[in-house]
Amino acid sequence: MLKKSLFKKCSSTVLVLALIATQVPTMAFATTKVYEKESISKATLAVPNANYPDYSKVNVGQGKEWGQHVFAPYVDSTNWPPVKLSEVAQQTGVKYFNLGFIVAKNSLPSWGTYYAAEEGAGEGVINQEIKKLRDMGGDVMVSFGGQANTPLHVAITDVNILKEQYKRFIDAYGLTNIDFDIEGDAVSNREATARNTDALVKLQQEYKAVGKKLNVWFTLPVLPTGLTDDGVFVVQDAVKKGLEFEGVNVMTMDYGDDVAPNPDGQMGKYAIDSMNSLFTQIKNVYSENKIQKSDESIWTMIGTTPMIGVNDIRTEVFRQTDATRMLNFALEKKIGYIGFWSVNRDQPGPIGELSDFNTGLDQKPYEFCTILNDFMKINTSKPIDPPSEDKVPPTSPSNLVSKNITNKSVEISWDAATDNVGVTGYEVYRDNLKIATVTTNSYSDNSLKAATNYNYYVVALDKAGNKSQKSTTLTIKTLSDTTPPVSSEWRVGNSYKVGDKVTYSGKTYTCLQPHTALVGWEPSNVPSLWMLV
Repeated sequence: MLKKSLFKKCSSTVLVLALIATQVPTMAFATTKVYEKESISKATLAVPNANYPDYSKVNVGQGKEWGQHVFAPYVDSTNWPPVKLSEVAQQTGVKYFNLGFIVAKNSLPSWGTYYAAEEGAGEGVINQEIKKLRDMGGDVMVSFGGQANTPLHVAITDVNILKEQYKRFIDAYGLTNIDFDIEGDAVSNREATARNTDALVKLQQEYKAVGKKLNVWFTLPVLPTGLTDDGVFVVQDAVKKGLEFEGVNVMTMDYGDDVAPNPDGQMGKYAIDSMNSLFTQIKNVYSENKIQKSDESIWTMIGTTPMIGVNDIRTEVFRQTDATRMLNFALEKKIGYIGFWSVNRDQPGPIGELSDFNTGLDQKPYEFCTILNDFMKINTSKPIDPPSEDKVPPTSPSNLVSKNITNKSVEISWDAATDNVGVTGYEVYRDNLKIATVTTNSYSDNSLKAATNYNYYVVALDKAGNKSQKSTTLTIKTLSDTTPPVSSEWRVGNSYKVGDKVTYSGKTYTCLQPHTALVGWEPSNVPSLWMLV
């Protein structure tokens, strides 16, 4: 996910990580050392014969020297509409961003295959934002790779051409920090990993020849027990070949129930477990290569990037309390990097929804940016107090009823529970097994057997994860395959669709229009909604 850059520094450091940030026009960050772009003479370095993008129109300013401890959340740069990073920075104070992803398209660098590397993501909007952010004193990192598409180091098999593609992109975008997000099939492709290491070593050597230092991060999948064997190989290959890299940023997300059971409320803990395991693995790699590194220096090589809110594995939900827990550990150990996926998602949304544009949590806009940006106070801050815990559970859902029973389905509904903060959802149980989590007070179960008894109850949830006592149990029996549908009793608050049958005052009615029943809309009173059978 990271992107490399060639710079001539006014001081002397080039940092490589993987997010591109945009600037805020009216917000000024503290000034840092700036690098001036410098080209290296072709008489000194032979340029491999290949096709390269024309970066002559890229105008994004120059990168800055970054500190040793950085918070830079990821931005999905190809999502539409583009994130206005300058506005995010102005609202939250976040100074750095990590932009993803640069991947191969016809063996040339591109933004997610959607935009040419020289064009800039978001039809050029991201390039404008980079310039604004840098004018304010902020900066961006670019990430090469990612989950989708083909990384450059897989598509380009010539080491020298790969090195040159990195270098030209880095120079054009004035990068001091790049990141390589290596996951999926790419992380198991050890031949491509070795080629990538070789290209980066060559690039660093060229930079050193003109007094520049290129810092690189690797972003890798992880389990609470640490990197996979393929992930460890990425680190081993870099150390053995003498690549100077800043560290390893692990994707503390999407573990799976087998290795991270009962994850809700424990995602912060699993992130900490992953970092502790990574620390041991990195220490062992350096020890195997007879390189001495202090524990303190190894901790600065640790990075963590959770997926905020609802993860791809839906049972894994990274909440605000998880962020605070992870942050306090990061401050204690003085790790090198915190990110998250992604700024695009740092918004409130429907509870439990998996989306590219919200977390599926009850949160404030950019709340995770605000929480984790406190990592930048690492030299002066004390551990952040977590939000006050809500330990009061919701009331139990009441008055469970059924309707529209068929030979294979039933609709159940209940009266809403109450809570001191707010109910966020309901767990639905059938025969003592959870079958669904919903955010409304009704559920349709469509996977039943004919002529069978089933028992249902419901449990209410709140934002803090508290659960109510279970409701009273509702017992229903599905119809036999030949039994006509049963008409349920008409009820205020129930939703009806065309064809639903109800009973009211001893008579049966058929619904003519979809609606939610209100007082005064009794079937006998509203012939436009109900027809007497």
